[in-house]
Amino acid sequence: MSEDWRQKARNMLEKKRKDSPENITSEKAKEEAKIRLAKFQAKFRCHVCGLRSAGPFSHSSNDGLGWQDRSRVDTTYTNWDIPSDLTKCNKCNEWTCSEHLESGICQTCAEKYG
Repeated sequence: MSEDWRQKARNMLEKKRKDSPENITSEKAKEEAKIRLAKFQAKFRCHVCGLRSAGPFSHSSNDGLGWQDRSRVDTTYTNWDIPSDLTKCNKCNEWTCSEHLESGICQTCAEKYG
């Protein structure tokens, strides 16, 4: 009989955990992140072939030692104004993928200006 009581308690805790605001927020945050990435990819495309950017530029930085516990503090910075895999053409200043960029000039400008 005590096993049955324990199982009911476990089931109740599991139900509370599933319905907790943290889980709802994380699902909502995931959905918002997908929407933000889709908008980013619509904005940042290669102007020659239309290839969408994989995502925003991000880098990690070691900010030195933590003040109190002297542990290493790594921080990831994300810049949503710069795509990670596209480069601006030096002539037309448009975003271009690496396949259509040579010596800093896109294929369109190379054909146009010879």
